Amino acid sequence: YTKESIEHALSLLKPGGMCFISFYAKEKWFTDRLYWTITKAAGYKPLSFAYDLPDGQNVFFVLSDDVKNGIQKLPADMPKMMPGPLSLIEAPPEPERILTDDWPFLYWQEKGIDIGYLAVTLEIVLLSLLVGHKVVLGNSKGKYWQMFFLGSAFLLLELQSIARFSLMFGTTWVTSSIVIASVLAMLLVANLIVAYHSKWLWSRISLLYVLLMVTLVGSYLFPFGQLIHSHLPETLTFSLSTIVTLAPMFMAGLIFGSSLDNSDNSSVSIGFNLLGGVLGALLEYFTSYTGINGIILVSLGLYVVSYLCLKANG
Repeated sequence: YTKESIEHALSLLKPGGMCFISFYAKEKWFTDRLYWTITKAAGYKPLSFAYDLPDGQNVFFVLSDDVKNGIQKLPADMPKMMPGPLSLIEAPPEPERILTDDWPFLYWQEKGIDIGYLAVTLEIVLLSLLVGHKVVLGNSKGKYWQMFFLGSAFLLLELQSIARFSLMFGTTWVTSSIVIASVLAMLLVANLIVAYHSKWLWSRISLLYVLLMVTLVGSYLFPFGQLIHSHLPETLTFSLSTIVTLAPMFMAGLIFGSSLDNSDNSSVSIGFNLLGGVLGALLEYFTSYTGINGIILVSLGLYVVSYLCLKANG
């Protein structure tokens, strides 16, 4: 139901073709968001009607050249197809956001901070601290907090990778398999490099962080949407997108591996890293505000804090 997907569907129509979209909307704002997403994708207002029910609407949108030119209308003697009274949908107020590949959250109603979610988040944080308080409170070294923020940022990169690969391969178990296999392969290569060149990498840890920042900025600026809808060969498109998406994870793997290998206490470092992963999983919530691509900037900020913690260690 994103603008890009509807644009793609319309591009496949033959002359005289018609695009028909149906949806069951529990709330009116569902209908409003879909209406304007479809309108922005088509460039004109769809023929829209609904069957009203006590707990929602069966909504229908019709797109075609005849609708665009004002020729296609709803028949006055249209037969009753579904329960509930039939009504035309007039242009509703335009919402703040429409659905896009970067912000595909159909069921997210923009209403500020979700108190219920914050309550659950606070509960998870408190439970994590309860379990790991001895590790956290008993160790204040910058190196350990570096590992904490490395864990947080990496979880966000995984989320963003899954979202990107879903656009290429579909939202199926295949996507999860590709992401997991790719991440494991990247980390395996990174660990092999660390196994043979740990000291060399550790002596250049600042350079590794710089390269990580460069790959993150490159991934953020990468015209992913335009590329997957271009006419370039599919193999080239998928290969380039995969490399750009996974490059930051590879650099993060080098930093993590060399940092762990040079840690004073690897068990404590892993503990901090896992606790950081809890924070990263909770920060996924902010994709509702930043969009999927914007979460890269959140990850970038966490990696900057990670580096500052390392430097604070002296």
